[in-house]
Amino acid sequence: MAIGERLSTLLVAAWLRSQGTRAEAVNAAQAIRHDAVFGNATPLMEATRAKARALLLPMLEQGVLPVVTGFNGATADGRPTTLGRGGSDFSASILAAALDASELWIWTDVDGIMTADPRLVPDCAVLDEVTYREAAELAYNGPRCWHPRTLAPLIEKQIPVWSKNSFAPQKPGTKIVPRIAAPVGARASPPWPTWR
Repeated sequence: MAIGERLSTLLVAAWLRSQGTRAEAVNAAQAIRHDAVFGNATPLMEATRAKARALLLPMLEQGVLPVVTGFNGATADGRPTTLGRGGSDFSASILAAALDASELWIWTDVDGIMTADPRLVPDCAVLDEVTYREAAELAYNGPRCWHPRTLAPLIEKQIPVWSKNSFAPQKPGTKIVPRIAAPVGARASPPWPTWR
């Protein structure tokens, strides 16, 4: 089920190399360990931390950009697993936590988290910041804009997350943080429209 992800990373890594960037495709099954609940796996963070750091940190230290598949991993004994729909975002957060990243950027097809559905409210705005709690509620209760468990690995380490538009990278997006100063009233609607 993760063949598309594996092919995509090969293509992206090849394109980056053609542009002069040292890049290498990496199958997440080499770096991420999950339980055996196929299609809805839960990360085994200690095992993942050891695998990810051993594989990816030397690459980064040598100036090689790892292009890692999303959506997949492996059980402790090496059997392939998948995280389910939206699992690429979840994979990114698992690796960000395992590598003690300073922040995580999630690229989607909208400018960020909005105050309302723009199909219903034409003058809605993109919020500058939302809390982990707000973003998690939107992921669980709104349209499937990212994997509902994406934020879980990041919360303990309080790693901020950016929701950004891959079609308009110059736009600031929305920053997801542990807490914001005195939020008042209704805050956000899920990112619209969704592509997943």
